[in-house]
Amino acid sequence: MARYDKYIMKYIGLITLIVLVVWNWNSIMGLVGSIYKTLGPIINGAIFAYILNLLMVRYERLLSKLQVKMPLIKELKRPVSMLLSLLTFVLAVIMILVLVLPQLSTAISRFIEVIPSVSTWLQKAIEEYDAYFPQLQTLMSQLNINWGSLIQQSMTVLNSLSSNFLNITFTTITGVASNTINSILSLMVALYILGSKERLLLQGKRLIMAYLKPSHAQTLLDIIRLMNESFTNFFVGMTLEGIILGSLVTVAASIFNLPYAGMLGVIAGVMALIPIIGGYISAAVGTLMLLAVSPSQALFYLIMVIIIMQLEGNLIYPRVVGGSIGLPGLWVLVAFTVGGGLMGISGMILGIPLAATLYKLLGRDVLMREKRQTLTILE
Repeated sequence: MARYDKYIMKYIGLITLIVLVVWNWNSIMGLVGSIYKTLGPIINGAIFAYILNLLMVRYERLLSKLQVKMPLIKELKRPVSMLLSLLTFVLAVIMILVLVLPQLSTAISRFIEVIPSVSTWLQKAIEEYDAYFPQLQTLMSQLNINWGSLIQQSMTVLNSLSSNFLNITFTTITGVASNTINSILSLMVALYILGSKERLLLQGKRLIMAYLKPSHAQTLLDIIRLMNESFTNFFVGMTLEGIILGSLVTVAASIFNLPYAGMLGVIAGVMALIPIIGGYISAAVGTLMLLAVSPSQALFYLIMVIIIMQLEGNLIYPRVVGGSIGLPGLWVLVAFTVGGGLMGISGMILGIPLAATLYKLLGRDVLMREKRQTLTILE
């Protein structure tokens, strides 16, 4: 009887803890935000180190194969791998900026230029079909845009900005300097973690073994190992999926002579890192950019991207990402929804590997309990 009372109290305590967390969620997130603000460079450095480590271990494997022919590589394997990982990351960011920023600037300028002409064209079209759209005509007359007044208001805003130029400049310089210092600190933390990751992992393991019971310590280490496996497989899979989707969009846009092919592909690839809705965001952005050039090309691009997304979602994603994390589609959607509701875009991305970890842990627990029940029945 005492055993059942112990289990009942444990579950009551767990339910109470969950209720308290949900009830005080805003306060908890505020506390987390304060901690993150204080420890930002260290946390960002650890996250950056984890991402770079995904590249570094692959470079180390490559260098290990060359070690037989070049013994000197054994001593330089870690620093060379760190340098190559950092260069790969920097080159990827530079390539994205070079492909996106010039074309994005051109597209936005073009879009701003055609807004008055599009508005005039819509007004004339509505006037021609006034008999069919009387309510729409009334709405357009209410939304009549006075471009002269708009320009005058813009000049007023610019004059106000120029009068506060010193304050704005000081604030901007201060913000840039602070972000630069934090970025340098984060980079130093990341490089230190990568350079001594084995020692740090050993120290963490010793702390866990020293302060927890052996059974609890082993359980925690298994959970950490499983989480690392889920996160690694998820990020590697999502990166591969983004590269594949971006390449498909770029090649298809180039074949059909659509403008901004490189930019459209990069946006599709980067947005693919946001599960489920990332593809739709990139399709909307690309269609909006092309709308300023040619409505027919924008419509064609939208149809093309939808077809590519269907092929990618049914053929590529399940094999590249879904198979790597081992999480059924329904639970991917649940994890995405719950994570997004709690933590926004970060929750959307992190929720899926966390859900994959919980799913695997639950599966293991169910199998273990089924085996115990089977043994009990046989006895």
